[in-house]
Amino acid sequence: MEIIDILIVIDIFCILTAMEIRTRNIIIDTSYFVQNVFDFNKTELQKLRKLIDKDSAKLYLTDITVAEVHKKISELISTAWKRLDTGDGRYLKPIPVFKNLLKEYNEEKLVAVVKANFENFLKSLNVQIIKSDEVNVLQIYEMYVRQELPFSDKKKKEFADAFVLEAIRIWHENTGSSAYIISNDDDWQMYIKTLEKKKSEEDPVLLYLKDLSTFIDSIIREDEELENYVKFTDRLLTENWNEIKNCILEEFKFSEFQSNGISEEEIDNVYATDCRLFSSDILEVTNRFATYELSLEIDVIAGFSVPDYNNAFYDKEDDRFYNLDYTKIYSSQVLSENCTIEFSFNSDIENSFKIIKAEFDNDEIRLSFDEDDFINIDEWTKSLKVSLVGVENNEITKSGTGSMEFENLAKAQEVFPELNIKNGSKNFTAALGSKIGEPLRFETWKAYELYST
Repeated sequence: MEIIDILIVIDIFCILTAMEIRTRNIIIDTSYFVQNVFDFNKTELQKLRKLIDKDSAKLYLTDITVAEVHKKISELISTAWKRLDTGDGRYLKPIPVFKNLLKEYNEEKLVAVVKANFENFLKSLNVQIIKSDEVNVLQIYEMYVRQELPFSDKKKKEFADAFVLEAIRIWHENTGSSAYIISNDDDWQMYIKTLEKKKSEEDPVLLYLKDLSTFIDSIIREDEELENYVKFTDRLLTENWNEIKNCILEEFKFSEFQSNGISEEEIDNVYATDCRLFSSDILEVTNRFATYELSLEIDVIAGFSVPDYNNAFYDKEDDRFYNLDYTKIYSSQVLSENCTIEFSFNSDIENSFKIIKAEFDNDEIRLSFDEDDFINIDEWTKSLKVSLVGVENNEITKSGTGSMEFENLAKAQEVFPELNIKNGSKNFTAALGSKIGEPLRFETWKAYELYST
């Protein structure tokens, strides 16, 4: 398919999937702030602030949500602080920077700092507060008894959510205002849908959204002054996807990883083999740069070390196992992650596209440890073709040019035994963790220097 055909398909897809904005009001749930670890400087919040400053959007929180966020800050910061004295957190104490943190801060001061950040967020985004003083306590109790949403069999005591949603409903009906509600709670979504079933298209509405970025994207795409810039940067995103993807995969290598398993497995290595763009929301655009929130599917191969106690014995006096072996287990899985990408350009200069930064939304990426995902790494590598760059006629070229293709890694290793997917060698880069796709790609160091400059 020619690039112009791809762009036409992308343009049509954007038109079909772009959300038509119904209101410029937005209400955010407590869960959003908890999920984003109280990062009130998060990129999408800063972009929302710019829209609010231009009167293109208005942000609301209920007074209960404000109180809940303060409560969650106290609880979660306290828990995090206590863990610094237990478990793995203790091993950070000898580090000078960490020592300075402990000297300068205590639990109360940390809580105060985060709460002050929240109050500054409320002020800087001119957040409007929805009062809950008209909520009927008896009505909430009746909802609880009848297990009406947001109460359910799984969530029988959702009183805070019930008060918040009732406060929003009363505000909505008293003011005749519409709003999008951001929450990752499915019960909120069902409650709002139930509330709106009998409404006509002309009536003010409450609408559920899972992602704030979708709201921002919709506002920007309806701005006639930005229309041409949006179309241009959408095209840049498509045309330069390979470069963006490589940047994302490179950034992925520096992520922190945690296992969701309940065993004693430890993560040794994580290799991103590919990533696909699932959806994109534009967060900001000018005539010189653009910021997008990308929803990605990332293919990874994860290596775990799992203790094998079959031949081990426990010494009570030393409080440790002796003769403990470890088994290496590999897992192939697909991760769903969000990444913010910012790039610059000059529409008057060809090839002026430049990536400014790429950042994953999650500081810690969770990996599954599921038997269904386990693979035989040797069998897996045998199934992939191998591309070697910087070789010709079964020899490494002095210039770094030339290339050869092999049916699989085993065939390539017959000619170049030092090839290893996990570790670079004297003459070759590693395949995983550098440039891997279909086929596996190795480069001589001369070729690497040649093609990376």
